Amino acid sequence: MGTPLYRQKTKNLISANGNVLAAEWDLAGIRMLTTEAEKQTVLPVLLEGDESEAFPALLRGRVYADFRKNEAYFNVALELLLTLYRIQPTESVATELQASLLPKTSPKKSIWQASNDK
Repeated sequence: MGTPLYRQKTKNLISANGNVLAAEWDLAGIRMLTTEAEKQTVLPVLLEGDESEAFPALLRGRVYADFRKNEAYFNVALELLLTLYRIQPTESVATELQASLLPKTSPKKSIWQASNDK
């Protein structure tokens, strides 16, 4: 999770006793320094701020899911879930889910309905 407060906690800047998030970041940092396959297991999620103030240096440029805009929340969450389950966005289940998130519009009138409105 990326927020400015999260980043401060990963650096142990909030408490003199340390923070569990610092240990969590140590583990993620180890993965970021290994193979590309291991790097792909770290999926950054930006919640507030920008990359430079919310993420440690190794995650910058790798923003995966940007949840800063409320109106895009469900689309971003779907993209994240598809990635976690390795479902391609072109697979039918993915396209159906994406379509279900589109705003509902009134159905077009048939030619017969339109001519009766006159």
